Amino acid sequence: MNPEYIISVASALSVFFIASVEDIREREVSNVLWIFLGTIGFALLAAGIYDGSFGVPRPAMAVLPLPLFLFADMFVDWDALVKGRGQILRYSLLSISAALAVVSALPYIGSASMDILLSIPLWTGFIFLLYKLDVVKGGADAKALVSLCILFPLYPSTLIGRGSQFLTALTFPPFLSVLMMGAVFSLAVPVALFFSNASRGRVRMPHMVIGRMKPVDAVDTGKEWLMEFAGPAGEPSRVKRLGSMDDEAELQKIREIGWKTVWVSPKIPFIIPLTAGLLFVLVLGNPILLL
Repeated sequence: MNPEYIISVASALSVFFIASVEDIREREVSNVLWIFLGTIGFALLAAGIYDGSFGVPRPAMAVLPLPLFLFADMFVDWDALVKGRGQILRYSLLSISAALAVVSALPYIGSASMDILLSIPLWTGFIFLLYKLDVVKGGADAKALVSLCILFPLYPSTLIGRGSQFLTALTFPPFLSVLMMGAVFSLAVPVALFFSNASRGRVRMPHMVIGRMKPVDAVDTGKEWLMEFAGPAGEPSRVKRLGSMDDEAELQKIREIGWKTVWVSPKIPFIIPLTAGLLFVLVLGNPILLL
């Protein structure tokens, strides 16, 4: 087991476990964690290119400013950094880094290692698109996936000794496997809620698969969404979209009306199933290959 593998796996697991704890407690994850993880990823990439272990010549290191810029762009407020000229600086740096990447990569396009290296900024853009389309819900989740994209451009050697081919990593990279398995593990929540509600005789759809009934005085709007609000006559009406109203104000209103219980949906941080997905991929590799 090489040192790079140990560093990347130890860093990823440490950061994701800390992020999970932060998300459970505060429903917010510090950017410092993802900046640290991304920095480790870039350092390992640069070292791999420099010593030849990544399989591309040293001039290919000029590709790295592009994914580095895209990663930094997730954290930098350009207008605050350079008042009045933030966007000019932003797009100037993007243009320069993209030009460097194209010029340095052209002689080597077609080699497996170079294609993997060039896929990093492309997949970073794909993650950003998923975030904008609200497929990836939180900013922390998007930053976590980009960090993994940089840290694991290839599937690492797994604990059971199974690796993956370049083509697999290029078409279905590790971060995508983590995202897929995270989505699979997150399905455990509605299943658990369904059986818990069914055992208590609380049969109501879709409430019983996405929420639970709680005493009004025990509701914490920082960790739960209201699934009901008071209608014109004070009757329970279903919220059309979770988080679409001021839950704290509505909670106060239903307290005043005299409701004893209300349906709520827990705010389950997606970082937790992503961490489970990361563990799965590190141990078993690409889940598609296991089918």
